[in-house]
Amino acid sequence: MILNGYKSLILMLAVGAVTNVANAMPTEDLPEFSLEKLVVSATKVPTTMFNANANVNVVGRQEIENKHFNNIGEAIRNLPGVNVQNMGGSGEAYADNTLYINGSKNIVVLIDGVRINFNGGDAEKFSSADFIDMNLVERIEVLKGSASTLYGSDAQGGVINIVTRKQTGNGYGKIHADYGSFKTSHVGLSAGGTEKGLNWYVAAQNKKSGSFKDGQGRRVPETVDAKTFNVKLGKTFDEKNDLSLMYTQYKSDYSRIKPKKGQAYEKAAPIYGTKDNNNFVMSYNHKFSEGSNNVLSFSRNSKDINDNYTAKKPVQYVQTNLSINDQLTNKIGEHHTLVSGFEYAKDSIDRASQTIRNKDFHNTALYIQDIWDFSKQYNLTYGLRYDNHSKYGNHTSGSATIGFTPDDKTNFYASYKQYFIAPTVNQLYSSGSGNPDLKYETGYTYELGVKHYFDKNTTIDLNAYRRKSSDAIGLVKKNDGSGDSIYTNYDTEKTKGFSAKINKSINDCINLGAGYTYIYVDPQPNKNPNKNGYLPRGVWNFNIGYDNDRLAVDLDGRGVINREGRKAAKVHTSTSFWVWDISANYKCSNSIKLFGKIGNIFNTNYTERVYDLDPEAWYASPGRNYMIGMEYTF
Repeated sequence: MILNGYKSLILMLAVGAVTNVANAMPTEDLPEFSLEKLVVSATKVPTTMFNANANVNVVGRQEIENKHFNNIGEAIRNLPGVNVQNMGGSGEAYADNTLYINGSKNIVVLIDGVRINFNGGDAEKFSSADFIDMNLVERIEVLKGSASTLYGSDAQGGVINIVTRKQTGNGYGKIHADYGSFKTSHVGLSAGGTEKGLNWYVAAQNKKSGSFKDGQGRRVPETVDAKTFNVKLGKTFDEKNDLSLMYTQYKSDYSRIKPKKGQAYEKAAPIYGTKDNNNFVMSYNHKFSEGSNNVLSFSRNSKDINDNYTAKKPVQYVQTNLSINDQLTNKIGEHHTLVSGFEYAKDSIDRASQTIRNKDFHNTALYIQDIWDFSKQYNLTYGLRYDNHSKYGNHTSGSATIGFTPDDKTNFYASYKQYFIAPTVNQLYSSGSGNPDLKYETGYTYELGVKHYFDKNTTIDLNAYRRKSSDAIGLVKKNDGSGDSIYTNYDTEKTKGFSAKINKSINDCINLGAGYTYIYVDPQPNKNPNKNGYLPRGVWNFNIGYDNDRLAVDLDGRGVINREGRKAAKVHTSTSFWVWDISANYKCSNSIKLFGKIGNIFNTNYTERVYDLDPEAWYASPGRNYMIGMEYTF
């Protein structure tokens, strides 16, 4: 797609300015680039992105501080292969936002390697818009591609691992305050530190937002008043034992509308709701010896949503998730690293409107994985998982990945991975659309990738995959003439895609990045390809960043290409669009930071959540918006 008019001009001027500055800079002090970042999500063993033999992206602490992301969803939105479908302004006024990785919403979300996502419902398995304490986050790892051997049945599309910060040094306090368009405000107070082997962090925040305007200048009624409280405690007993405890809470009151074609937004009846999300995560790590350790973890997560509570039949959703995992990692000789573990997960829906009461599933699993470095250039990672599901019985799934590193500049990998996906409680028992006779879904993914350093400052990351599911689960129209839909199994679903990402570090201050993602999902009966047009065929991602340690400026662009929308819809507009954002962060001193952002610079009229590609009926996203703020650390 060709950028038109002023968008092309601004992009060309920005690139030209960066190139001119770069040509004037010396090159002898150029930094090493990002493929040397450590990740753990690919194999549950720390390794560099270059050697991970997987398609992994990382949003690091420096990027989080420079760009001042409002939530997790905003932080990962511009990663290739990730599709964040929030409804409305920030997504906080809804409970049906969706995350896709590699075209699948069957994903696993972790905090510090511990599973926290919900599998009872069908859409929102993780409230990425509600995780707003970004000061707690050290980095976000996004593993794209099937990973069921290590992470379970829902890791069809990939894994998101939110790694939290471990406090070091003396105690500190921090005040954060920002204000922006649409009466948006965010105030937070946090403190942390260490003393005698104990590290601690505590934070409270209040975030408010009002009605916003879309790219056409129409006022969209929506309000959010959210409060969070987070605490993390860690204790290092000795060189071999440490314990970590974390509790996070998000509570909000919100109002929104449900758009209707032919009805002005201002005239739509308001819908009022509340949210109460609570997460508790514990992990205990014991080191037996160098190369041998055991991690025992536990998590309990709850979500209580009361939507449209003034109506006669409100939409109520009370769900809990319980997870226990015990993992042993052993370095065996010089060539083998063995990862084995036990996992228990229970998903319960205590209430879902008037239709589901006290339904739960549990799954018990054993898994084992061997990383075999059988030569200096080749390694093989292979594993097997055994699942015992309370409704669907026993199932095994295997995986194998071979990596080839001919030199210190290039890494090739190829993988074959199986997966097993049990239907959710909602898909089985929801009134109207539920189908208790659903079968479980099985499938496999083939993946090829290469990572290459052209030089120490220029990298490229290429990845291609094909995925095939049997007895795939989806909504189809009933044959009774009612127009209602029901979940059903259909024979197969095939998905193919590729991504390319190139990064160039011009000098110590300037970085350029560009990425492209293509995906094609075979259509379900009587529907468009790509999940009935919900997913675009292509997405472009661009970044130009400047950071001299005192001033950081980032320009980010996202181009959504050929998103068809529903086959049943008669109006198809904005099938492609571009959104550009710019952020700046200035360190006045070691204690004070000033920052600001302009979102949707060119005031594009678009939607992230595709029901109908009709501006009169869609869930509009905000038009051009501004934010300024300050952080004071003491």
